[in-house]
Amino acid sequence: MTAPVNTQIQRFLLNERLIDGALACVTSSDNPNESVASLLECLGTTYQCSGVGLFEERASGDFGNTQEWCAAGVHSKMQHLQHVPAEALEAQAARGAALISLEWEGARDNGAMHGALYLDGAQKSDTEGCRSEVPANIIVKLLAATLAYRDELNLREENNTEDPLTGVSNRRGFYRFALRADPAECAGVICCELSGIRKANRHAGHGAGDAALKELAHMLLENFRRPWVFRMGSSDFLVCCPGVQEDLFNRRVGVLHGILQALEIPATVRTAWAADTQDGLEQLALQAMSASPRSLPSPTRHRHSHLWD
Repeated sequence: MTAPVNTQIQRFLLNERLIDGALACVTSSDNPNESVASLLECLGTTYQCSGVGLFEERASGDFGNTQEWCAAGVHSKMQHLQHVPAEALEAQAARGAALISLEWEGARDNGAMHGALYLDGAQKSDTEGCRSEVPANIIVKLLAATLAYRDELNLREENNTEDPLTGVSNRRGFYRFALRADPAECAGVICCELSGIRKANRHAGHGAGDAALKELAHMLLENFRRPWVFRMGSSDFLVCCPGVQEDLFNRRVGVLHGILQALEIPATVRTAWAADTQDGLEQLALQAMSASPRSLPSPTRHRHSHLWD
């Protein structure tokens, strides 16, 4: 009776270690891709595989190897395993390859997502009990939940149009704004680049650089309509002015130049104006960003007055 009991205890302890390891994989990182990588390693070591590949179904109906784990000394095969037909995976399973099906909740209201785990070096017989064995079952369920969480984060990122530091719209917001622009309408674009941001970060820390970016963004929001202001890069802001005639646009750029000088904000101003945006507001923005810097006299006007009243 002693030997069977000891075997059961050893199996229980092994299962407990595997479950603890799988949970640690998920909770040790805020990055779902890192969690997936750790779970693949957990599966690979559990079944003593040479590699574990995650295949995800694409919109085209085929599958792509999106992540993998390889044992020491094993070369990656992921780049050669893209656009794999579903029939090819089914054929591998029919020949006895170890494939574990996956399903998780889609983040785009398009039903369940499907995928498969390919355990290289393992046989189908090794993993047939995966859904019933407690440790492996938990690993697979944790993997599916992590993939659903990853997709949800990606969707949030795609829908996010606000720069978290400054509160203005980001580059994605600009592209959405540009799609709604009337191509028959005139428009002006101001590119305002904060100078010396890297030097400030290097000598005074990133807090100083962040403070300078916030000050510039705040000034732009005080003087332009919020939907017109965008942060396009680390130190670049765009102000889009639809429907503004060229003479008024140039006067307002002069006012902006004066405010920057009065507030001693070290920024470079570049502009572009067009009678229409048939080529797209994005093209006009590119012209502004590549234009020569404007050097204009400072008009007399109160720093807090609105440029477009």
